[in-house]
Amino acid sequence: MKIVIGTANFNQNYGLINSKIKNFYEANRILNYCRKKNIKYLDTSFSYNLSKKFINSLNFKDLNIITKIQLPKKNKKNFIDDLEKKLIKELKSYKANKFYALLLHNSKDLKSKYGNQLLKKIMYLKKIGLVNKLGVSIYETNELNLIFKKFTPNIIQLPINIIDRRFLDKKIILKLRKMKIQIQARSIFLQGILTKNPETLKSLKNNKKLYEIILNLYNWCAKKNFDLKEACLLFVKKQKSINFLTIGVESLEELKQNLSSLSKNKNFDLSRFVSKNKKIIDPRKW
Repeated sequence: MKIVIGTANFNQNYGLINSKIKNFYEANRILNYCRKKNIKYLDTSFSYNLSKKFINSLNFKDLNIITKIQLPKKNKKNFIDDLEKKLIKELKSYKANKFYALLLHNSKDLKSKYGNQLLKKIMYLKKIGLVNKLGVSIYETNELNLIFKKFTPNIIQLPINIIDRRFLDKKIILKLRKMKIQIQARSIFLQGILTKNPETLKSLKNNKKLYEIILNLYNWCAKKNFDLKEACLLFVKKQKSINFLTIGVESLEELKQNLSSLSKNKNFDLSRFVSKNKKIIDPRKW
């Protein structure tokens, strides 16, 4: 399993906990440590709108970048037509020759009016060497059928955590393995809320069902002398079907703590906290 560093909190707030790497100095310390520890993957997106000044101040040498694109609400055709130029411009910012992977941020783009045109374009971008792999980032298990009707991706990025285990269904895992599709796990901390005491997250209390399950999970771990964040990491580590584990960090110290947690081997059963309620597991419903 390869570790991927998420960049959604690079110089901007992310999630309910407003996670943020505050300056380029700390970001560079993280990237330098990644190289030292042989962590070679970064996950980003066009939609993150990261500051060009911030990006240009970072050293991305020897790092493989996974990026995501999504059709805009307007001027979709122009976006597709200009996509090659946009990718080349982004690659210059990262001082890279190619993206490790280009993912569609929204599978619905495939069934839109411009879906076939978009698909042809990204396949062309792979053919000319601007990207190494193609994939899709998804939220729902039923998105898989839509995607497979259109093409066979190299990578599927999907949410997996202690509470949300929909994609760990044996049939899904076997199908992805048979199709030789790599799995990139994201949202292992459920947008960061599994890293904090729920009592400190005031906005979380507006969603009573989510708050209740997080609070019960937090208290159970406390009684058992488990660190909840560590449990999240080790849970995903134990899933042998996962190829990439995406984590976001605010500091070098946090990255070191995460790597220390991943080096451990603890057994625990948190299946009682699994939910299929979308108001709990899908941040878009919060």
